[in-house]
Amino acid sequence: MSRPHPSRVIVRLVLLAGVVAAALVYLIATSEALPGRVAAHFAIGGQADGWMDRGHYITDMAVVMVALPLGSTLLLAVLRLLPVDLINIPNRAYWLAPAQRAGTYRVLLILGADLGIAEALMIAALHAMILNAQDRTDILSDWSWKIALALVVMILVRLIWFVRSFRHLP
Repeated sequence: MSRPHPSRVIVRLVLLAGVVAAALVYLIATSEALPGRVAAHFAIGGQADGWMDRGHYITDMAVVMVALPLGSTLLLAVLRLLPVDLINIPNRAYWLAPAQRAGTYRVLLILGADLGIAEALMIAALHAMILNAQDRTDILSDWSWKIALALVVMILVRLIWFVRSFRHLP
């Protein structure tokens, strides 16, 4: 794993802010298309089995759209404040040695931003799925669940790649 330049961190954080802002704009722009009573939960077969009023739905989705991506990023940014002994990564002695520590923290922050970007996209896809499901009886025939599933797979692949990159020493 190479030590990323500090500008890569800034680019990721700007991209994260842009994706979260775009997801919020999408949520607000499509909120009028929702009925007053939104089907917001679905059983395994794709049938709606939980509802909430539109105002609460929009508020809840907006909070989750901001809190989850930014929380994931901040959680990994806060690691630099912890004692090194509390951080559990493969080859900790090497990656958290004083000479490597700044680069390792940048890598962790980039991972947090990547996860935040994927989570914001995932929540926007979830909103698209709920939006499209309002006039259907079966959401499994909709296209948006495939996007949501692809984003979950992308998050898992990114996490696996991240852990594997710490297992190898340069």
